[in-house]
Amino acid sequence: MNVQGIKNSKIYVKGAGITSSSLSIINGIISDIGDMNAASYPQLKDGLILVPGFIDEHIHGANGADAMDADPESLKKISQAVLQEGTTSFLFTTMTERRDSISSSLAVIADFIAKGDYGATPLGVHLEGPFISEKFAGAQDPDYILEPDIDALREFICASRSSIKMLTMTYTDNCNEFVSEVMRHGVVPSLGHTDCTAQEAHRAIELGIRCATHIFNAMKGFHHKDVGAAGALMCDDRASCELICDLRHVCADAIKLLYKCKGKDKIILITDSMEAKYLPDGEYALGDNKVFAKDGVATLANGTLAGSVLKLNEAVRNVKSVLDISLEDAIDMATLNPARNLKIDKNKGSVAAGKDADFAVIDQDLNVYATVVGGEIRFCKGEIFQ
Repeated sequence: MNVQGIKNSKIYVKGAGITSSSLSIINGIISDIGDMNAASYPQLKDGLILVPGFIDEHIHGANGADAMDADPESLKKISQAVLQEGTTSFLFTTMTERRDSISSSLAVIADFIAKGDYGATPLGVHLEGPFISEKFAGAQDPDYILEPDIDALREFICASRSSIKMLTMTYTDNCNEFVSEVMRHGVVPSLGHTDCTAQEAHRAIELGIRCATHIFNAMKGFHHKDVGAAGALMCDDRASCELICDLRHVCADAIKLLYKCKGKDKIILITDSMEAKYLPDGEYALGDNKVFAKDGVATLANGTLAGSVLKLNEAVRNVKSVLDISLEDAIDMATLNPARNLKIDKNKGSVAAGKDADFAVIDQDLNVYATVVGGEIRFCKGEIFQ
């Protein structure tokens, strides 16, 4: 169902906060916001709020499907599943596997994106690995880790038909040319799965790396004589930090510390979810690894965290509660902040005239009632209009 507009409803409008307003939509784009002749438009039910659609820049899978499956049906299942949490766009996130397996998966993802038959909009790919540190591999397979290699990078970019938008990597002083090549292709480099010292992390930031992949997790942590990659990234105002806010990956005090350092504009909420999301507890897979999902946590057999089963609206709810911040500030961490990091904030990330009509319809408790992509309702739970 397409929506041409909304009248006299609670809307989180960029620059105005949550206010009673109306908006119109033409060809999937917000054409106008404010007072207008909106008599023919529907009105949201009392208690519902229209907010920008959530953007998940780091998700491996959901509902029994994984981005590495090299199967368009799996990709479609992910894109449809995340609509339930208010996500309107996302990045398919890959794993450290065999070089040819990565290339094959990237080619299938590129074909899937080109065909356009999906739920939430896949913006492209987040290449997580294989250019990472063995010491901080986490749930990534250390057997397939590669040194930063420009030829491999070009192979992946070619296989993806330039759909790679973000790349998680470690940093050493030998890979300056590699980082430059990443950015030359318009890819956002992110420091993660890294054994970087603070000094090395500062050099990486000077070179142009401006993002941390799931801050605190799978990176050298804080010590008073070397604050490590995590400390350096928190200290530098230029760096944004992804956060898995399920209260399992990062405790409440660490989230509060991050907020004191980064403020509301440099925290990016992600799910890092894997195929067990939306499914019962049991045995699943992340890449070639067996993963056990139980009581909201996904781990390898040895107890290592292996992605999550977090939903993005839950992450927003959790960060709002832990930090005691406004609903608007919490929502920005899953909308405007990732849009800025991916350099797509001209079109996405907030409700403003000229931007894509991507919305989530929620209540004050972050329960999702509908998800609208390009002006089309693609998920709806019950009646949302008066």
